[in-house]
Amino acid sequence: RGRIVQPLLTESLTLATAGGMVGMVLVHWMFRLMPFVLPPGSLPRAEGIAIDLRVFALAFGLSLLAGVLCGGVPAFFAARSGFQDLNRTLKDTVTAASGSGRSLRSALVVTEVSLALVLLASAGLLVRSYLALRDVDVGVRMDKVLTASLALAPARYPGMEERGAFIHRLLERLRNNPRIESITVTNSLPVAPAASVSVHLEIAGRTNDAAAGYRTVTPEYFRMLEIGLVKGRLFDETDSRGTTAIVNEAFVQRYWPNESARSTEPLGRRLKFNQLNWEIVGVVRNIRFWGRRSEPEPEIYVSHTQNSFPDLTLLLRTAEPMARMAPALRAAVTSLDPDQALARIETMDAAASAELATPRFYMLIVGAYGALALLLAALGINAAIGYSVAQRRREIGIRMAMGASSFVVLRSVLWDAARLCICGGVAGAGIAMASAKLLSNLLFGVKPTDPIALGSVAALLVIAGIAAAWFPACRAVRTDPATVLRSE
Repeated sequence: RGRIVQPLLTESLTLATAGGMVGMVLVHWMFRLMPFVLPPGSLPRAEGIAIDLRVFALAFGLSLLAGVLCGGVPAFFAARSGFQDLNRTLKDTVTAASGSGRSLRSALVVTEVSLALVLLASAGLLVRSYLALRDVDVGVRMDKVLTASLALAPARYPGMEERGAFIHRLLERLRNNPRIESITVTNSLPVAPAASVSVHLEIAGRTNDAAAGYRTVTPEYFRMLEIGLVKGRLFDETDSRGTTAIVNEAFVQRYWPNESARSTEPLGRRLKFNQLNWEIVGVVRNIRFWGRRSEPEPEIYVSHTQNSFPDLTLLLRTAEPMARMAPALRAAVTSLDPDQALARIETMDAAASAELATPRFYMLIVGAYGALALLLAALGINAAIGYSVAQRRREIGIRMAMGASSFVVLRSVLWDAARLCICGGVAGAGIAMASAKLLSNLLFGVKPTDPIALGSVAALLVIAGIAAAWFPACRAVRTDPATVLRSE
């Protein structure tokens, strides 16, 4: 028995070792790719992640253990059954595998298929969720827009007048740059804000206090980002010293829900905040200020010259690439104040897409595991059907000699593969439904029971199973009945 077990076990350990080494290489490259699919700071101490001796020893040990379990146990049973059926084995008259062996192989393949279904279903849900999140309309036009953070030092710019004067000179200088189509400034970057300011306010005719997001902008802000005007007017140069405000649709719907459909409401209404009375002169469209997952909240916009914050964000539209515009921006700032610096210059698309990085990472990781599980399931089906065809060679030859057509034989073999896929799909469907609920916090716009994702995965499994069984089925069709009968 040792002479039978030894080569089989050696072969299994060799394959396990090779697979473990390939896996370590793949893990190494995965670590190299993580910075490109994860936003900065989303994975703490990512720079310290590496494959050291402990990780290598653990992975290598698990590979050897898998080789022993997957190769040693079948080798032992093969050696034991080999002595019992030696005469029949040498004559090659075994017409089929034993019922227990066939059931075990089928159970293993069904298990592979069911686990592949679970991973693929999770990947399908994450893909659908990512696409839904990516396609959300945030309410602003972000292409060709560069952003830069500007923090004015309180020691040099202690008051609103000093800050306003510096920003005015900076904007004038940048407007003279022919490569800049338009430019604006705000106290908080829309769609991807690092921070936000809110105000409590009093509304004439209401007894309860209200609150809203507080945004300081220049007149070019709405036109540059293409935030549509619903009623009234936008800011102009006459608003630099007044107390005029613009609100969004969410503000009107929350505080005047019964009047929002009227053509003039709420224009002319008075608000009180920051110890001043403000008149609403316009209503603009909603934007998803906090990103794609957020819902529009009440917003108040005031002219930047009426309240200038020390922490600001510049937004400019240009057809030039960021690498060419960043030096020009820094030069414009340092020409006015050599000690003042710009920070975090990036495109608005990149800033807004940061929230997509983590969902994309989950989608890629689970999708990679799902694809690997599908490949393993297909290989398992191919091996199981191939072994079954070899064991049924005499049966297939006799059936063809008695008039069975090639189509009947092909259909019989492919049905065996489809049956394994269907059984695995049914077994894995319940697990997939339960595991999908665990992903609910990661999903956006997709239910855990999404029929499109689950149905697509089920169809993919059946197609992959039939494709994996195609070559064994073709080999069965090419069986020569005369050769089979002569061997008997």
